Amino acid sequence: MMPPPGYLPLLAGALPVAMADERRPVGGRRTRVAGFITPVLWVLALASAAGGLLVYRVIVEDGVFYGLPAAPIADRSVAQFGVNTRLELETADGVTRSLQLARDAGVRWIRQEFLWTDLERRKGQYRHETTGLSTWDKYDHIVNTALSQDIRIIARLDRPPEWARPPGSSGTHPPLNFLDFGDFIDDFVRHYRGRITHIQLWNEPNLNNEWGDRPVDPAAYVELLRIGYRRAKEADPNIRVLAAGLAPTLERGDRGLDDLAFLDRMYEHGAKDFFDIASVMAYGLWTDADDHRIAPERTNFPRLVLTRRLMEAWGDASKPIWVSEFGWNSLPDDWQGDASPWGSFSAVEQSRSTVRALARALDEGPFVGVMALWKLRYPGVHADDPTAFFALVDADWQTRPLYDSLREATAVGPLGPGWHQEDHADIRIEGTGQYTFDPAASGQRYWESPIAGTTLRLTFSGTDVELLGPVGPGRGIAEVTIDGVPTLANRLPAGPASRALLDQYRPETLSRQRIPIATGLPDRIHELELIITGRQAADSLGPAVGVDAILIGRTRPLGPYLLAGSVWGAALVALLWRVRRRLRSSLAPLLAPLLGQPGAMGDEEAFAGLLTAPLPNPPPSTRSDRYPPTGLSRWWRGTDRGPLLVAAAAVAAMLLLPGWPALAFAASIGLLVLWRPRTGVYLLILSLPLHARAVQLGLGRVTLPELLWIMTTVAIVARAAWHERGPRWPRSFGGPAVLLIVAAAVATIGAQVPTMALRELRVVVIEPALLLVLIVTLFRGRDDPARLVWTLVAAGVGAGAAALVLGAAGQRLIEAEGVVRLAGPYSSPNHLALFLGRLLPLALALALISAGSRRAIAIFGASVIGAALLFSFSRGAWLASAAGAGVVLIGLLVTGRPTWREALIRPLGSTAGRRTLIISAVVVVSILILGFGLAMGTERLRSVVDPLGGTMALRLQLWQAALRMGLDHPLFGVGPDGFLYTYPAYREGVAWREPFVSHPHNLILDYWLRAGIMGVIALGWLLAAWGRSAWLLIQKHGPARPGTSRSQLIAPGLAGSLTNFVVHGLVDNSYFLPDLAYVCWASAGVLIVLVQHTSTSRPAAKATAPPPAVVESA
Repeated sequence: MMPPPGYLPLLAGALPVAMADERRPVGGRRTRVAGFITPVLWVLALASAAGGLLVYRVIVEDGVFYGLPAAPIADRSVAQFGVNTRLELETADGVTRSLQLARDAGVRWIRQEFLWTDLERRKGQYRHETTGLSTWDKYDHIVNTALSQDIRIIARLDRPPEWARPPGSSGTHPPLNFLDFGDFIDDFVRHYRGRITHIQLWNEPNLNNEWGDRPVDPAAYVELLRIGYRRAKEADPNIRVLAAGLAPTLERGDRGLDDLAFLDRMYEHGAKDFFDIASVMAYGLWTDADDHRIAPERTNFPRLVLTRRLMEAWGDASKPIWVSEFGWNSLPDDWQGDASPWGSFSAVEQSRSTVRALARALDEGPFVGVMALWKLRYPGVHADDPTAFFALVDADWQTRPLYDSLREATAVGPLGPGWHQEDHADIRIEGTGQYTFDPAASGQRYWESPIAGTTLRLTFSGTDVELLGPVGPGRGIAEVTIDGVPTLANRLPAGPASRALLDQYRPETLSRQRIPIATGLPDRIHELELIITGRQAADSLGPAVGVDAILIGRTRPLGPYLLAGSVWGAALVALLWRVRRRLRSSLAPLLAPLLGQPGAMGDEEAFAGLLTAPLPNPPPSTRSDRYPPTGLSRWWRGTDRGPLLVAAAAVAAMLLLPGWPALAFAASIGLLVLWRPRTGVYLLILSLPLHARAVQLGLGRVTLPELLWIMTTVAIVARAAWHERGPRWPRSFGGPAVLLIVAAAVATIGAQVPTMALRELRVVVIEPALLLVLIVTLFRGRDDPARLVWTLVAAGVGAGAAALVLGAAGQRLIEAEGVVRLAGPYSSPNHLALFLGRLLPLALALALISAGSRRAIAIFGASVIGAALLFSFSRGAWLASAAGAGVVLIGLLVTGRPTWREALIRPLGSTAGRRTLIISAVVVVSILILGFGLAMGTERLRSVVDPLGGTMALRLQLWQAALRMGLDHPLFGVGPDGFLYTYPAYREGVAWREPFVSHPHNLILDYWLRAGIMGVIALGWLLAAWGRSAWLLIQKHGPARPGTSRSQLIAPGLAGSLTNFVVHGLVDNSYFLPDLAYVCWASAGVLIVLVQHTSTSRPAAKATAPPPAVVESA
């Protein structure tokens, strides 16, 4: 995570942008000064943003790996934590005690010296001269004890015996005959074959004191490495050879050679073919583990990144880097001995830097394997030697604070970004399985099992995860959860009960297939669980699931780039605003046909015409919405039908033709919406049942409603900028909308899964709330509310008809509790019922206030919506719909009673009217009898009152858990979409039957937990504004007041929709789904327009009421 100072240079760029757009006095010297300063401020803003981003990339991102690994790195997929030991100096009991302490601290590897001089006393002789005992015995005890503690060994091989080096030379002098070293390597590898799998040939040959106090010689070391490597592979082809760890130094003289220069010369002399694993020393020295500066002149912890880049430059990127030594020294406050030449930190800083170094290597270096801390313990160390204060354990066997910190840090054992083989020590398998040989597999084998219940578990640190495995006609299905939640496995298809299913069935057998599991996860430690189900696809020949490797990656943080882009964008907007008049006059010939003639309009209502049509319109209070020309011209220009039908056809083509053709159709829709913005709103509402459908454009994926929202918003902003007039503020509902956005945004800061919270904030809160602005800006005519309501009902009819047709075809059906439920275009019958329940009161209102063919259409629509809602078998929707219908009837009785009664009774005088009403009544009654008849006596109804495990018992448990959750997070809740990921910690009792619940099934608890206390206030404000507006309309047009228009009689339908919102929201979701949120704010927009016309209309003189006008549909 980026430290806060990294953002400061970016934020600094915002100030000049704000200053650059200041209003300057006109005329004189001050104007000339302002004209000079403003460009300077723009340049300063751009330079600050660019410089800040550059500083961020250099300080924070340099050396960090992002994305998923493209290929495996051999010997990287191992347990990470190791420690250096000097066990040859311990007694037998000391060896056992040391290794037990190491194991308890989480150590998986030791780097132990095996002194050549201690083993081969004479050429080919491995016995003591005096006792005749084997020189292997002491080291055999070390090896056997380590293996008994499940600790693996890196054998460091150096220190030639006296007979192999010049007389009187240093113990680090290379052998006179390198072939003697090769013979020793051969003897050693054969002796420990099967027990020691990794050897390291020499130590720090780039320092002269490790090369016999003589000038270092990269070419000579490569020759030594070549002989040792070949003899080791002859003795055991499976042995892994580490090159010597190079000391971090900047020396270029007699004392040594820069480690990077030494490695470069090693490659020049052909070392690439003579080691399997590169090795470095990664001491922090005088800087801590959070030092991000990477430069050749710095000897700090991240210097290993430069080693990696050098390996990549020599085409050796397939090998890992193991850290032979790392650590920080910590001298006591009262230390009187020799000074530390490696710097010194407090015990707390030493512990923090060591743990942080392990974490950084895990998170940022997918090429880093074992990291061996220097050191476990120094037996017999001199009292004045500061080297002892690197250690985990004192000479008197007392553990130091560093020991306890590492024991806690290594207990989790997460996998970091990289390619991890299925046999990694931190991948835990519970159950029965086998390893299958496959030459094409990663590592030439994979693990598989067909047994149901067999489980693979691992913890990992990252944002993205994939499974590498075989696929084919004999493969089965596994269920996957991340942090106990299936929806976090967001790249897998959802099965029954929202479980994430990994299906390896394919018609053709293939190896090493990458199957994405999740992306965009919070950048923290997660737990993945893969459970083999024993099930298989219909065409599969078997249920086995195979795992070849687990791939973990990290997504690059976009925050700093978005911030820098925002500064650049703000500077660009400020620049365009300064030259807007010249720019507009230049573009007027091109854009006038789409946007009208440029220029600020003095009349607000006339400006509304420019926003809604390409040509100026008269104020909506005086125009008739009917144009004198008849035929095609009237049909196209006088209404929204023509553009709407053309755009709808383009939308259908866009859905059917993914890729670049879809992008072309999207561009045509965008131009049409720019010319006729109201078309975008109509299409958005009609597309709500398809809110989960992603449009495959050539540049990426986006949901259909969001795409249309973007197009319409861009059209409004473009027209507003073109005419220098802003959109209208939504009265009454603007306050709760802004408060809800602010509350949800604040709650997002503390969300467990920020990516999901940000997505819900965008898709469910901000974009639907801004639809309110689009509606009050674009729809101002007296008949516009009716058009919008007809569009909402049309969306409901489309969803209901799709559900009925698919259900009749045996598709999209959910069997539960003895009934078969319709799901239609939704993943859940309850979601279908929630959407249709909001729209049924509106359809009923249209059916009661319309006349003629429109009444028949409205009755048909209400019947389709009601039938689909009934066969969704959602009990909460039944109750809420009954309450909403009752409010509609009561509201129409109060609102213009003679009008609706007359409109209802008058058709009975005609044969066609009576026939329509009789058929509609028969259809509605038949549906009700059939639905209740099917449900009576089923578990679906009985479970409502089951006290042990029924719906009511589950709801009570859920509400109790949600209440406890809210009390633990009283101010800001758990963030948007945070309930799903927090609920498992609060789940108790019978609630285990519904483990993956995404909301508390109560609107008050839902607003509280998603948006905090401010969210609950926003809910109350919204309901108050909604109720007040509906009541104002009902009071304004009571039975005693003439002049009530058909559009204004829609108010009872909106009141019924609000009732459904509240009643159903008491036991289920209410708002926090994209389609429900859009319906909520669209209804609020209709109310605003209705109230505005009510407040401006004048009471008509008392007279006989004329026949009611016909309500126009969209």
